[in-house]
Amino acid sequence: MSSMIGPGNPIFYAQFNLRGGWKNTLLYTGGYILLIGGGVFLALANSNPLDKTSNARGWLAALMTLQIFIVGLYGTIRVNAAVRADVVSRMIESHRLMPMPAIPAVFGYIFGGPIQALALAAGNLIIGILTCSTAKFDLTQWVMANFMLLAFVILIWSATAQMAFAARGGLILMFIMLGLSVTGNGTSLATIPALAVLTAPIIAKSVIQMRTTPGDIGFAYGVALVSQAALAGVCVVAAARKFRSHELIGINALLGLIMLGVWVGISAIGLRYILEFTIFFRYSKTEAGTSHIVGAIISCFVIALFPISSACRELIQWRHNGGASPAQPNKPIPLSLVVAACAVFIGMIFVAIRPGHMNEAFFTSMLTSSSTILSTLMGAAMLLRFTHSRLKRAWPTLVTWLLITWIAPLLADVVYRAATDAPANNMTFLAAASPLGLLPMAWDNEFDYALFGMACQWLLVLPPLLLCLRALRMEKTAAIKKSADELVTV
Repeated sequence: MSSMIGPGNPIFYAQFNLRGGWKNTLLYTGGYILLIGGGVFLALANSNPLDKTSNARGWLAALMTLQIFIVGLYGTIRVNAAVRADVVSRMIESHRLMPMPAIPAVFGYIFGGPIQALALAAGNLIIGILTCSTAKFDLTQWVMANFMLLAFVILIWSATAQMAFAARGGLILMFIMLGLSVTGNGTSLATIPALAVLTAPIIAKSVIQMRTTPGDIGFAYGVALVSQAALAGVCVVAAARKFRSHELIGINALLGLIMLGVWVGISAIGLRYILEFTIFFRYSKTEAGTSHIVGAIISCFVIALFPISSACRELIQWRHNGGASPAQPNKPIPLSLVVAACAVFIGMIFVAIRPGHMNEAFFTSMLTSSSTILSTLMGAAMLLRFTHSRLKRAWPTLVTWLLITWIAPLLADVVYRAATDAPANNMTFLAAASPLGLLPMAWDNEFDYALFGMACQWLLVLPPLLLCLRALRMEKTAAIKKSADELVTV
């Protein structure tokens, strides 16, 4: 009953039958093969014999595009719909009563929800296999391209399932990520090393040009597949926690730190071996530049918000429940420890960008970046600590704070340069007040405004600190009042 995939998995079995079972699956797949396969056959049969090979290769490219839409778009929609339908209808409460481990249940949603998409993808694969001979195309290359695509899509499905358990609207983010991965040759992702690593098989020739064979899977593709599997595993475990109980935090502080550690590791590999993963982009470099370093640090900071936010929520729940509860049997990790761990993890990126010989400029850049990372994490942590204690959703407040502290100084810098004689291509002291301005300055060895920028970063911590102290005072007062009321009642 606890099998990962198949009839022994009740979630998979239920999702399969909700989509019509074997009847609808075979009917739709057979119709797809007849329609698309028949169209390909007729088009090639009526084409000029001299152009038949090139036309067949064009059809293979079209089939790969269809495959991306089938598993990437339709399959992702089905995963999200399968989870949300059970959550909204409360059918999931019945599923939780079954003697079934949570992880196999999540696999039931991930592979049972998009079962028709998988069947159509199999039909599309068969059509491509039959077309390879006419196109004089290596069959293993076609199969490997489909395998690489499926491996990436499983990561998307896992993240979609986790977000569907947690809240609405996660599907939009998944589509944005998928769209960035398959359009524009992925050039926009080159500045974020972790995304360049994860999407290497998609934007590289393995899928787009279909020139990869099993023997060609080297370092870059191997790292990409392992990284995808690691992040998918984190998402599955987080979704399993939400499947067990809606009161549990999916990505709790510990799981969030693991996810951050994985992301930092992926970013470090992407920075250290930048050419391995950006050779497929239009603009590639043999070593990490300022844009790659800043992109890695900023992306790691965004991931660090998950364990920090979860640590705040766990701490508030612990105090609200007066200690251990069924949903939180263990004492939460202290927020200060989580922030320190996040800072240390992000600081490990410096090892990947270490130059051949240490110099003063590198140490200054590292010191400036470390100060910026720590101050930004502390400000975010204290703001989240306050907002989670006062509001149901803390993210709108956090986003507003980031816009004020990150974007507003850059806009002020643009206005200042336009209104004065300051060089149009060089940022001024105003931009240094933002991490997005100070970090590029530091790694471009422009330290004129480094002290000013670091001072601004720490000054911006003061408002969240005051709000956090206020929240702690209010919680302490509420706890004293509650104790007094209990004594009076006794």
